[in-house]
Amino acid sequence: MPCDVFVSGRVCLLGEHTDWAGALGGRSPGRCLVVGTREGLHATCDYGDDAFTFTMSAIDSSGHRATFACDLRDRERLSDEARAGGFWSYVCGTVLEVLDAYGDGEGCDYFRRGVAVRNYSTTLPTKKGLS
Repeated sequence: MPCDVFVSGRVCLLGEHTDWAGALGGRSPGRCLVVGTREGLHATCDYGDDAFTFTMSAIDSSGHRATFACDLRDRERLSDEARAGGFWSYVCGTVLEVLDAYGDGEGCDYFRRGVAVRNYSTTLPTKKGLS
């Protein structure tokens, strides 16, 4: 059964994303002080069409609908995309963090059945430091 979600944006008052991005620069992740915003993204989440497949669609920075799909067991592809610095980097990095925190997903229904996320509205401005 699909569910609608809202994820608020955040502003880092102190720390400039060192909580999650510190390790990317060769440093240990640090701490930051964040505040949520009214801006954010609205999405519908549901089981996917294929087992172990993560699919996300969103409006990209050029205003076109883009789709990313990947086998959740293909950590190398997720990692490559996360480090590429492109439109899907943050999403793929987050998926990897979830996989690291909760295991390979074999015991989770969403992983076994796949995950589909459709971002249908975003009020966060891109590349403005709000994540």
